[in-house]
Amino acid sequence: MKLWLIVAGVLLSFTQAGAEEFELKVVRAGANLYAVPAEDLYIQTEYCFEIEESASVRLNLDETLSRMTFQDSGAQCDVALVYGRSTLKPGSYKLSVTRLDDNWYGLDGEEAALKTSGCLSLVEQAEAALDMQEDGTGVLSLLKVDEQCRVEGVYIRAELKLVKE
Repeated sequence: MKLWLIVAGVLLSFTQAGAEEFELKVVRAGANLYAVPAEDLYIQTEYCFEIEESASVRLNLDETLSRMTFQDSGAQCDVALVYGRSTLKPGSYKLSVTRLDDNWYGLDGEEAALKTSGCLSLVEQAEAALDMQEDGTGVLSLLKVDEQCRVEGVYIRAELKLVKE
């Protein structure tokens, strides 16, 4: 039996390891951020000290405590949020952002983040302007520090649901 997950309206294929566990291949994208390139997902962890650049993990999703376990080392990291790619209508937006990790800015008050390129500012609840294009990319302007960064994508909290085929 093959299982699928629906993330932000996109059907994704995973290997199910248990009732709420999934085996994934991740790539380190920041200090507390891991990408799942095959599915365009990001896993934000809390105080994760595992430094493997690329690894097989078991993602255990639970309402009270979600964890990611690295299969080779056995190290476990608490999962703060799993993000799936989303879209934002083209246009200009005023918002507040906080740097969550390297090139990863959270939208304050939302379970959403922007994947950026070349953004170095350590900001917290900073006023910003976001200009989005038709292709889902854009420019983030951090107003107080006078910095502009390329936005590679918008990501929202992934609502993961099992669908049996």
